[in-house]
Amino acid sequence: MAPDTRDCSRNGEEVVEMADDGDHYRLSFDRPGTWSQKYNLIWDRLLGLNLFPIEVARREITYYKTKQNKFGYRSINRETYTKLDWIVWTATLAESTEGF
Repeated sequence: MAPDTRDCSRNGEEVVEMADDGDHYRLSFDRPGTWSQKYNLIWDRLLGLNLFPIEVARREITYYKTKQNKFGYRSINRETYTKLDWIVWTATLAESTEGF
């Protein structure tokens, strides 16, 4: 028997609404202009949960391109470092190799 994800799906919609910051989704709901890699979206896709619409990943990938540094995309707005595992997970959200 498959788990009932209706409540989780509604929660995903609520998170998307609360985190919407125009061209990306916030790190902190109460702090406009914050951002981070949404690398954990990969598990939503791989497990087929579909709690978040594909547009969330598309918008995030587009935004990440504006934050690209010499050695990769910063993990979070308040730091300058990045993490290879997070970049790889995030890259899997792109719909093509050219997309990331």
